[in-house]
Amino acid sequence: CAALCDVYEPYLELARKESPAGVKTYGDFRELLQQPGLDAVVIASPDHWHAPMLMAALAAKKDVYLEKPLSKTLEESQRIIS
Repeated sequence: CAALCDVYEPYLELARKESPAGVKTYGDFRELLQQPGLDAVVIASPDHWHAPMLMAALAAKKDVYLEKPLSKTLEESQRIIS
């Protein structure tokens, strides 16, 4: 685990304590995606954030593991496969 991101500071701190020393933390996933040397991300967020985070990660050239559902609407699904 190289980096963690959560908008809720208490959860971010809890995860940091359970992670390897030196892990970087972020409150904004877009900043995490700019981290050099980061090859892949795991997206575990509320459902309505799945597609936007996936699209941002793919645009940043990251490999992605994403929880189900990948999207909430047919329009989001179409953008994902395009």
